[in-house]
Amino acid sequence: MSIYPSPTGVVIGIDLAYNLHSAFGNWFAGSKQLLQQAMNKIMKSNPALYVLRERIRKGLQLYSSEPTEPYLSSQNYGEIFSNQLIWFVDDTNVYHKRLGQLAKWKTAEEVAALVRSPPVEEQPKKIIVTRKGMLDPLEVHLLDFPNIVIKGSELQLPFQACLKNVKFNDPAVKATEPQMVLFNIYDDWWKSILSCPAFSQLILILRALHVNIVKANMLLKTDRTVITEPHHIWPSLSDDQWMKVEVALRDVILSDYATKNNVNTSALTQSQIRDIILGAEIAPPSQQRQQIAEIEKQAKEASQLTAVTTRTTNVHGDELIVTPTSPFEQKASGSKTDWYLRTQIAGYLYGVSPTDNPQVKEVCCIVMSPQKGTSQQVYLSSVLPKNDFLNDLEPLGWMHTQPNEHPQLSHHDVISHAKMLDSNTQWNLEKCIILTLQFHSSEGDITPQGYLPTHYEKVQMLLSDRFLGLFMIPDIGSWNYNFMGTKLTSGMKYDIKLGIPKEYYDQDHRPTHFLQFSNLEEGDREVVWDDNFA
Repeated sequence: MSIYPSPTGVVIGIDLAYNLHSAFGNWFAGSKQLLQQAMNKIMKSNPALYVLRERIRKGLQLYSSEPTEPYLSSQNYGEIFSNQLIWFVDDTNVYHKRLGQLAKWKTAEEVAALVRSPPVEEQPKKIIVTRKGMLDPLEVHLLDFPNIVIKGSELQLPFQACLKNVKFNDPAVKATEPQMVLFNIYDDWWKSILSCPAFSQLILILRALHVNIVKANMLLKTDRTVITEPHHIWPSLSDDQWMKVEVALRDVILSDYATKNNVNTSALTQSQIRDIILGAEIAPPSQQRQQIAEIEKQAKEASQLTAVTTRTTNVHGDELIVTPTSPFEQKASGSKTDWYLRTQIAGYLYGVSPTDNPQVKEVCCIVMSPQKGTSQQVYLSSVLPKNDFLNDLEPLGWMHTQPNEHPQLSHHDVISHAKMLDSNTQWNLEKCIILTLQFHSSEGDITPQGYLPTHYEKVQMLLSDRFLGLFMIPDIGSWNYNFMGTKLTSGMKYDIKLGIPKEYYDQDHRPTHFLQFSNLEEGDREVVWDDNFA
């Protein structure tokens, strides 16, 4: 006989630490699905669980010394493109006549009222404030919404520049009473680009307006034919026009930064350019030069040796300034191979097209074929790899690293690509591309006579962590033949298998080196004779 009062019932367990739940019981028709939907909603938006968790944590004295939610920075700003609903709150232009704490608390009050207005499904899961002084007022006013995460930002995002646009400024100037106005600041960009490029394009425009509103407006409206739709914020431009405008706006921003900090724009790395546009704090190179001047002054006072200042770059592309004072430190040693960072590495690209869009290609496999490289080009076997895993994939071209960024595609790449297309009939001219990965360096190259940028066409590429891929490597031997180049021939045949490519300096790539190491160790050993009769 059952001790339960009903033939049907459910036992629900909730893990407050990991925010998980599980249920077990005897179900009647339709109850299981209904309870799953209800529990998912409860775990997501019910403040009672949050309050209970906080009470238990305080009762057990479980406190975290570090803030649980890191500030938004240039390293983690990719998190804002998740599926969560995120709000940005910028109070720069609030209550200019009464600056101070009143403006911050009034902003927090308005934000709390705005959070209460939409249904639960449309309420934000995270609120990012552009100024850290808004954290405390928002936490006080949003006590009724414990599931909303409030975090600050280390990026000085230029949202205040919105009011420099007429569509935003006119309603604010002409308003006679408080009102809420909604704008679609992205216009119709979603039709051609994704959320990440759209956000980057918006920040670029706002940063340029914040830096130099006159030049920015001139670049946005290049001529009289460019119009702005009545329901749009920004001018209606084509994709090609937007690309040119973005480059011009970036030059305006970098020129302003270079003028204020007395630096050359060519000395800025890509990471520094990104931080400047996003508004992250970076150490201007002028401070480095000031420190080096002090070092030079100290060196001259200490001795009569001449100090020579040189500039180099590390593997991350950061500029390093070195000032040696000793004579032996000023001698530069060079190598004929000069492999470090400048030797090119290549791989074949394979992928598929999504079922709903045949124009898009998803790269899901990189084949590391036997190769050897120099600083100018890489030599691959002309025989394409064959494997059952590649039967369902189509060749999409090849990719390789290169030491520095060129304004146009290298003529070595065009020649190599033409040879591959000529020797491999399964490669499609319209689908196969050349993908280059640049490292910052000071090398130069001479373009041969007759080579023009019209000999190739650029295509758009997007990076995403939503797709999984794989590597394929040679079945026997290694992919790196730089240390045994005589074994690599242009028509070399090879089989491939699934695997992770070994490092550039792995022992499988250079067996002769390790054979020499073992011979040296054996030569250093001394023979010891044991004389038992001594």
